[in-house]
Amino acid sequence: MPMKLLERFRTQPEWQSDDPAMRASAVRELADGEQGLLGEIARQDDDPGVRQAAVERLTDAATIADLLAAGAEHDEGVLGAATTAARNLLIAAPDATNTDAVLAVLSDERDVAAVARSATTEAVSRAAASRLTEDKMLGAVARRARHAGVAREALERLVDRDELSAIALKADDKTVALAAFDRFVAGDSAPAPGTLEEIARRARHKVVSRRARAALTARATVVVEPPIVGDAASALCEAVDVLRATSDLEAGRLELDRVVQRWAALDAPIPPAVASRFAQARRAVEDRLLGLELVATQTRQADAQRAAALAPLVSLCEHVEQLDGPLARDHVVEARVRWEGLMLADAVQTTVDPTDREELARRFADVGVACERRHDAWVARHERVHQLESLINDIETVVQTEDVAQIRARWPALDKTWTTLMVAVAEIPAGETETAAVVTALEQRKAAAEKARRALSARARADRLRQQQHNLAALDRLAAAVDASVADETLRLGEAERQLRAARQALDKLPPLPTRNDRDHMTQRLRRGHSALLGRVRELRDFADWQRWANLGLQEELCREMEALSAAPPDRPELDDAQLAGRFRDLMERWRQVADVPKDKGDVLWRRFKQAHDAVYPRCQAYLDARRAARAEGLARRQAIVAEAEGLSASTDWMKTAQRLTALQAEWKALGPAPLKDQRALWNRFRTACSGFFTRRKSDLAERKKLWTKHLEQKEALCARVEALGTADDLGLATEEVRRAQAEWKTIGAVRRTRAEAVWQRFRTACDALFERVQDGAREAAAERIATREALCAELESLAATRDEADDASPSTAPASDVLIDTVRDLQNKWRQAAEVPPDIRRTLATRFGRAVTKVVAAHPEAFRGTDLDPARFLKRLEALCTRAEALAPTAALDDAGASPSEILAKKWREQLASNTMGSRGDDTARRRAAVEDVKRLMLERRKLGRVSGQDAQKLDERFRLACEQAFQQNQA
Repeated sequence: MPMKLLERFRTQPEWQSDDPAMRASAVRELADGEQGLLGEIARQDDDPGVRQAAVERLTDAATIADLLAAGAEHDEGVLGAATTAARNLLIAAPDATNTDAVLAVLSDERDVAAVARSATTEAVSRAAASRLTEDKMLGAVARRARHAGVAREALERLVDRDELSAIALKADDKTVALAAFDRFVAGDSAPAPGTLEEIARRARHKVVSRRARAALTARATVVVEPPIVGDAASALCEAVDVLRATSDLEAGRLELDRVVQRWAALDAPIPPAVASRFAQARRAVEDRLLGLELVATQTRQADAQRAAALAPLVSLCEHVEQLDGPLARDHVVEARVRWEGLMLADAVQTTVDPTDREELARRFADVGVACERRHDAWVARHERVHQLESLINDIETVVQTEDVAQIRARWPALDKTWTTLMVAVAEIPAGETETAAVVTALEQRKAAAEKARRALSARARADRLRQQQHNLAALDRLAAAVDASVADETLRLGEAERQLRAARQALDKLPPLPTRNDRDHMTQRLRRGHSALLGRVRELRDFADWQRWANLGLQEELCREMEALSAAPPDRPELDDAQLAGRFRDLMERWRQVADVPKDKGDVLWRRFKQAHDAVYPRCQAYLDARRAARAEGLARRQAIVAEAEGLSASTDWMKTAQRLTALQAEWKALGPAPLKDQRALWNRFRTACSGFFTRRKSDLAERKKLWTKHLEQKEALCARVEALGTADDLGLATEEVRRAQAEWKTIGAVRRTRAEAVWQRFRTACDALFERVQDGAREAAAERIATREALCAELESLAATRDEADDASPSTAPASDVLIDTVRDLQNKWRQAAEVPPDIRRTLATRFGRAVTKVVAAHPEAFRGTDLDPARFLKRLEALCTRAEALAPTAALDDAGASPSEILAKKWREQLASNTMGSRGDDTARRRAAVEDVKRLMLERRKLGRVSGQDAQKLDERFRLACEQAFQQNQA
């Protein structure tokens, strides 16, 4: 009774509530993994609505198959929901595993046909199509199947010709439509012209339309001409009458044209009655053809309207088929809302057949369910990926600890969880490249962690083995030491007891060893050694007791000696401080050696020895302190020397550093004593620093000797090259070669100091010899050029002298002016064309030549009047230059010569102030620069005019010089 009372208060899940609505709501909120619970609710719950809600959540194939197999036990709502769930499961199944049982319990061929049309997996689609028997369902599969192979298999099983024509009209796959058309036209009975015409007009694929039109044309061309009995015109009238009943537009047109052509080809006279009959029959046939054309146009328009009405629906279905990712379910909801609106449109309701609407609605429902399942799979897959990311972080954290024990404890569970999650995300759709990349990266991280774990395990095993080997070696050394102690005749008691304790501790707690045999062997060996050593310890203890009594006599002797030292008078010591300290240390060392005595006797002797020790120690203290201070000072100096030597050990100033280190070595030898331990360590450091420097110096010297030898060989080769050029014929090429050799000489490094000057003098002598030859040649060539110009000057001077003599003798004997001008101009041209001479000689000869020209012109001004050598013309051009130069120097500036300094300064200040106020400072600077350039050009033109004697020319020259100077000063201020 108490248990039943407690059970009444126990909390139960909502799916077990008494309220059906609450149970249905709880069922809808159950996790997808609760398939077993959902199946139990679907079979056993009392409320049909709850059972139906549970069925709608089912995704387990076996559970759904069991529900459908027990169909008589459930109401129509549950069976309908189970059928829908089974159909959706088969359509979205990723493979054919566990689908046969579900497919076997689908009783309605329409559901089986829907699976055959829309199944994602081709194997499931083919299995469903194989269960179909009705031609109508096979035709639907052939028209709309997702997999072309399944559609072709369904077509091969079809017999009904109407279904074949429908497939040719509406099949999604072009190859299936063509195959259906070929079977349709290849049957035992020829297809009706109206059916062919409909296919040619309405076929979904153009290639099928073309095939149908070709078939119509072929039938029209093979029409058997009716026999003409009697009159040919009457026969043609009868042929036209036959065409009044045609239902094939294209064939009728072709036949009418053929009959009209034959009518026109008749040569015999045609009776009016026959002609009237033919005309009436022709008009009737044309009216019939016009009616057929109108019907065909209306049909095409209806097909176009139907296609336009179906296009948004088909596009929406295709859109939902492509949906995937995190927002797929939301897009499906939106698509369903759009679908409802599209289905209620007037165009769809009026132009689309109910069968096509129903088929499209079923297709949309199927693709919607498939999209939702893809979304659920996507969500589950990404949840697994997030779990994998969290798990790999835990794995990496564990591995990064490098704690082998922790890794060994946690790794199996982590690895098992990883394997389980990887199975869940093993198959990733091809479109989810980002997810696949993330999973690949996680696998790589897992592989890296696994590799690190194995490396840690291997290292731990190696460390453990190494430690075990170390333990074995240590125990072996201990056992060997114990055995050696047992055999040692000089063994002391303390050492024996220490070895005995070590052996006992090792036996009590034997460390890990590589093998069990090692452990057993070492245990037996240590036990044997321990037993033997224990006997030796007992012997040594007995001997130690005897030795203590013997030490009493020795201590009494030491006490007497120490008392004798303490009794010596301080003012007349028999021993100096050093000897006293030595005797004192010796007594202390001997006391330590005999310190082991019986305790009762030893205390008395120790007090006696201590009393004498305290009396002697103050006398030794001063000596010991002084020696300690001297050792400390020596130690400090040695430390300073070592620090300096270590600082110099890396130096490359070989000469100075070597001298300094040699001096430090001499100073080290002269130092007093120091603490032995510290002195030895410092000496090792000092020797290492010195050895390092001198080793480097020796190596560097060897390298430098090699370089000196190499550089000497290169320089001697250059000397030989330059010496060989001393006898070269082409001095120009030889000079260039010497200059290249000089540039190359600068790039070659140093040579040995004892050889440097000699090789340099050799090279310099060779270069100077060649350059001396070049200068000699240049002087010879210059002498010839100088002689040429001197000859021109002499000829011109002789011409001037000749003219003077001719004028003095008789004017009639002087040559004509034209000859004189031509002679002077010829000499001037020769002067310009003559080769260049050294600058100093060129200036002297140019002055001489100009004066000679001036003399000739001055002696005969009438002869040169009007020519470029005319003095008057020269003066005119010089005056023009003066005018231009004076224009560059403002008059005001020229007038300043008579003004006082204060007036000039005030005038300049006013001009500057005006320039600043008007903002023309930049323009004035540019003007000044231009004026200076103009002055330079005028001076160049003046030099080109040459020299002319006479007072007028001198005045103009002075005027030009003054104007140029004032222009420079004015524009550069």
